[in-house]
Amino acid sequence: MKNTLKTANCHYRIAGIDLDDTLLDGNKNISPQNAAAVRMLESRGVKVVPTSGRVHQHITRYHRELGLTGPIVGCDGASVRVPYRRTLHELTLQPSVSLDILQTAKDFRVTALAFYRDGIRVTSLHDWNDNMDRHRRELGRFVKRGTVSKVGNRDLQKILIFCEDRERLTAFEHMASLKHRGFCTEVRNTQTIEYTTSGVTKVTGLQKICALESIDPSQVLFFGDGNNDVDALRWAGCGVAMHHGTEAARQAARFIAPETDPSVNLAAAIAMVL
Repeated sequence: MKNTLKTANCHYRIAGIDLDDTLLDGNKNISPQNAAAVRMLESRGVKVVPTSGRVHQHITRYHRELGLTGPIVGCDGASVRVPYRRTLHELTLQPSVSLDILQTAKDFRVTALAFYRDGIRVTSLHDWNDNMDRHRRELGRFVKRGTVSKVGNRDLQKILIFCEDRERLTAFEHMASLKHRGFCTEVRNTQTIEYTTSGVTKVTGLQKICALESIDPSQVLFFGDGNNDVDALRWAGCGVAMHHGTEAARQAARFIAPETDPSVNLAAAIAMVL
């Protein structure tokens, strides 16, 4: 059991905050309580950095809603950008790898979404459910169809593979792993696999911000709930897992937020830190 955090002074300089099921509720909105807690962090001099597996354009809505002015870490650390201003950091898959993964996805009849600087391109579309359609609904013009040859030659930050048929997805994954080993694989669930270039995690993006602003990892807060948050929860000076987080996230964190309604658990976690 994790110890209760007790601190009178906040010496942290930045706070990386995961989006889905941490900052956002089940309807992909920020609760008033979470919004107020984030603003409280900022008022204490802690720069809040949204840190997500989503593409940059998917995150800017929340960045704007919270009135933030600093950078965003997107695509699980492959992208660090200050909205509407400049790119601070980008790590992309080699075009030869991107082309082959996208073509293999097309051959195996699985859906492939390519994440890059300007949005998302869908190169093969087969099983498509409401959760997948969320990308189109929320991103609008930033989601378009594209061919493997054109999209694969772009600098892709991440490729998301989706298939409802587990057997077909496993066959695809086996073929992709035989051809390429120089990328990171993140198995989100039984239907989704994500690919980024080697060494990319949320820590990658946060480290870039720390280097630019001379911030020591001991001065970093991180709040998350999922398996893709594990490295950041372990690396940060104070990693706080949501009470409803995965077992891996809870084990990696220094502290676990007190039990509350999941939609406001981030607010409880921030209150615990402050």
